[in-house]
Amino acid sequence: MLKVVPSSLHLLIFKLSQCVVVAGSAGDNQPVVGASGWSSFGSRQFKFFTIQNTWEQAESTCKQFDAHLASVHNKNENNFIMSLIHTQADGVWLGGHTDGDSGIWFWTDFSDFDHTNWSPGEPNGSGKCLKIYNNGLWDDFHCDRQLNFVCAR
Repeated sequence: MLKVVPSSLHLLIFKLSQCVVVAGSAGDNQPVVGASGWSSFGSRQFKFFTIQNTWEQAESTCKQFDAHLASVHNKNENNFIMSLIHTQADGVWLGGHTDGDSGIWFWTDFSDFDHTNWSPGEPNGSGKCLKIYNNGLWDDFHCDRQLNFVCAR
């Protein structure tokens, strides 16, 4: 028998509301959303978190799911992430970061930084962490700002 106490009822309802199934298969680059809310795309899974955290807190949250803030390696992945965050005009965190001095960008999952989609004039040195807007363009942004985020595993 499942005992639900009032404080956990909201969490249970939230988790159940994340259960969605979409047609397609991971092999054909069509999103497949599982019961956990993770969407398969290509060989990876992505999840959009609608809680606001600093970039560092967002990465920490991703690690709790054996994931990292999302890295992007091609236009199709960038477009897929756009579809996840389509209502987020203020942008959301991705896993890109720089030390700021060298101008070299890295992904938190240690993969190659082999694709970019910077907004015109970016990166301009205004921040050391990468956010993506709902139009798919990227911006270097202040890491201590609170934004929603996308994890990938």
